[in-house]
Amino acid sequence: MVEERLKILRFLNELTGRVGLKEFTQRTGMSRGRIIGYVRGLVRAGYVNKVGRGYSISAEGKAALKALSPIPEGMEFHFYTGIDQYAGLSAKSFGEFCDRLKEVDVKALEFHVSRGDLENWITGVFNDIQLAKEMAKMRESKLTGENLRKEIVSLTAAKYNKFKKLLS
Repeated sequence: MVEERLKILRFLNELTGRVGLKEFTQRTGMSRGRIIGYVRGLVRAGYVNKVGRGYSISAEGKAALKALSPIPEGMEFHFYTGIDQYAGLSAKSFGEFCDRLKEVDVKALEFHVSRGDLENWITGVFNDIQLAKEMAKMRESKLTGENLRKEIVSLTAAKYNKFKKLLS
């Protein structure tokens, strides 16, 4: 189910013009009924917009698609506790990023938050402006230590779990 919904989001994301249901079924390998059912569910969840007689992927759908897809090589997040002080952890997906936030040295979180690294990476890799703004608020809040970790983990886990839940 998740893979089929992601397949529909990927297809809608790649479209540059109108496509009929026949081509949609051919390109995704799914039946008309299955596509219609999934698309309706994706519309209800806010991942797809109804546009006239057609559909398009929403900004939330694009964010979900990026968050649930592997990160392109070279775009991973590498955690550092300071300049040239690698913390030994990297994240190659948004899910892995959420997990690493729980285990990385809190000094790495303080370092990256103070520099705006998390918000820049989230914007650059996932184009998730809303989450990036929330990360910017972490910097402005001046939280440190485990309180900072708790807020960042809560924020990112809520976003990731929302995507996973609504697509499953």
